[in-house]
Amino acid sequence: MRKSLFTVVVILILLILLTLFIAPPSSFIYLKSNVPISLDEVFPHIGAFYLIYHPNLTVSLSRHFLLVNVNYNEPVYGCFKFIDGEFAITEKGNIIRMKNKKDCKKVFYANFESVHWDDEYKLMFVNLTKNDMINNVKQFEVYDGEPAFYDKNGILVIMGNLNFDYKTLEYRKVLEVYKERLKDIKEVDLRFKNEAIIRWRELK
Repeated sequence: MRKSLFTVVVILILLILLTLFIAPPSSFIYLKSNVPISLDEVFPHIGAFYLIYHPNLTVSLSRHFLLVNVNYNEPVYGCFKFIDGEFAITEKGNIIRMKNKKDCKKVFYANFESVHWDDEYKLMFVNLTKNDMINNVKQFEVYDGEPAFYDKNGILVIMGNLNFDYKTLEYRKVLEVYKERLKDIKEVDLRFKNEAIIRWRELK
């Protein structure tokens, strides 16, 4: 009887240790990252337990007894010059401290301070990048409190909030349809549903 009980206890202890090794709770995990991020974004989880060997992102892991060190470094895309200083920008649009000037292969500009670079601007940046339109941007702007930018044709593109993937494609269509008249376009307003409003420059 005692031998059977001992065997059961040993098996239970081994199962607990195996569970903690494969899926430790958050209190056992120390996450270090160059951008604000949560464990829920890095690992799938079941309740408070995280499946650390199936990460959603590329991370490095090092283990100690009852401790898992996790490092996540979001790749830097280029540099960003705001009114209040220069920062690095990651592929997902996060603004971080500049560490290496070699990261400045691509430089972006904004006519506002870095504190105004919020989630909407991040989404806009990511969608412009994904749709190969980021190189059209000359300078990011704030228009009536909403995301906008001047493109390299001198056009003010007012994106507004939300639906950036659709709005980026609408902006691309405007450039294609009016490619012979881009110098005459003053603004492209994409804040309205299912349409781009074009404002023309006054003819001299």
